[in-house]
Amino acid sequence: MNLENTRVINWRTAQQACDLIKEKDNDTGITRFYIVKLANGEKIRSLKSGRKLLVDFDSLIAFLQGTEYEFEAKQIKI
Repeated sequence: MNLENTRVINWRTAQQACDLIKEKDNDTGITRFYIVKLANGEKIRSLKSGRKLLVDFDSLIAFLQGTEYEFEAKQIKI
């Protein structure tokens, strides 16, 4: 199997994503609740299994920057 062109998705919990953003900007207004609302509203790409929610961190950053993202913003339920 050739893994050279394989892209790894940066799945993070909403809290982990929030923490990563706050590392870069301690005064940010982005909260865990806001990230969950974006995921549930299908504004960013996310994965939901039962109550567990993971967000595609790159999709979140693209949304916040107002740029295009290579994958469709939707919530995948498993």
